[in-house]
Amino acid sequence: LLFVGRLDEQKGLSVLFEALARLGNASDWKLAVYGAGPEEKNLRRLCGERGLDERIEFAGVSADMPSVYRNADLLVLPSLHEGMPNVVLEAMSSGLPVLATDIGGTRELLSGWASSWLVPARNIDRLSEALGRAIRDPDALAELGMRGRREAEEHFSYASIARQTIEDYEQLLRARRRGVRA
Repeated sequence: LLFVGRLDEQKGLSVLFEALARLGNASDWKLAVYGAGPEEKNLRRLCGERGLDERIEFAGVSADMPSVYRNADLLVLPSLHEGMPNVVLEAMSSGLPVLATDIGGTRELLSGWASSWLVPARNIDRLSEALGRAIRDPDALAELGMRGRREAEEHFSYASIARQTIEDYEQLLRARRRGVRA
């Protein structure tokens, strides 16, 4: 499992740690946490209190994030609020499946094709259930990762964004030529 982001309250890592603690020792998992921030000390303490020290690695910051994404099985983003999270786009582009909270820009990126992998923010039970499902079903994760990569290429690549921007401008120009103000 992988988390990438700022280590602060907004990212919901304490919720993730509680959800992981509920999985117990029955599940085989490890979490790599990439990032830095003001909550690192509190998060490390919470890991110790929940007996997760052996399963959660605070990896700091990496200059080689493509390798980090390639070596993970699932990105988990338990944020409490987000705009358009680049980490989700990066994971999708890497073919890494994403389990995230059903909020803001994350919902926009994953709704429809991956909505079953969105969980309510702050809902420890639902996050724990989804993590358990992910751990038990690697085939579903592989399919989710492939679908995410296709979605990223079709809708969020530089080429597709440039194409959409050109189409938008052409539409505005056509409307202006007809005398319609946009």
